[in-house]
Amino acid sequence: MITILFSVLLVVLYRTGQMAQQGKLTDKSQSFFGSQSWRRKYKRVNKDDYYAINLDKERWPTSTTLTVLFTDWYHLSQFLFLRCLNVIIADNMPGNFWLWFFGSWVGVSGLMYLTEKALTKR
Repeated sequence: MITILFSVLLVVLYRTGQMAQQGKLTDKSQSFFGSQSWRRKYKRVNKDDYYAINLDKERWPTSTTLTVLFTDWYHLSQFLFLRCLNVIIADNMPGNFWLWFFGSWVGVSGLMYLTEKALTKR
């Protein structure tokens, strides 16, 4: 039962994350559910000019890495999507749930990293 529940949640999270990235969740592109999350990740060059962003400077330490999931719905839904996947894997494996949960977290993250490295244009 838990597998079915988390599978449905996984699909909803995936789709709403994609919709946020495409700007289909809201008319306000600067909102948490909008498509312009980079405005919340980087420092403003000029406080009076909302569009003047310095893409070389993070708005706060880790705003583009570890805590990126707090900048917009796309990244938060992606994080929750992957945790649902970890729950599904762990729930269907014998033995300790938490060992499989965190093991699959490391495994899936490693697979994503290797896939990106292999397919990134050089």
